[in-house]
Amino acid sequence: MADKTRQDLARAALAEIRILRGGEAPNAVQEAQSNTKYDALYAELGVQGVAVWDADAIPVAVFDPLAMLVAQRLAPSFGKEYAAGDAMLRLRIVAAKPWSGRPVRVEHI
Repeated sequence: MADKTRQDLARAALAEIRILRGGEAPNAVQEAQSNTKYDALYAELGVQGVAVWDADAIPVAVFDPLAMLVAQRLAPSFGKEYAAGDAMLRLRIVAAKPWSGRPVRVEHI
């Protein structure tokens, strides 16, 4: 299955907090706000060793919990409250599994 895009993530996060409805696309401001929240979250997850994917190609396996986490950060910008529940745990479990198929760098001594 193909990776998801930042626009897919913005649409899903905004739908989670009920800003967008049924297939609506985010406007430029909404998408920029979502990207800002995602960039900060992605940086944090990278430092923690959780974000092992390219920021612009989001694997389907991490998409739903990631959308929930972005929605939680985005909600106050729209005067909403949203709790992502166990999304971080779900994200960590998926990211810990060797699903990526990407090579692992190893140094031989």
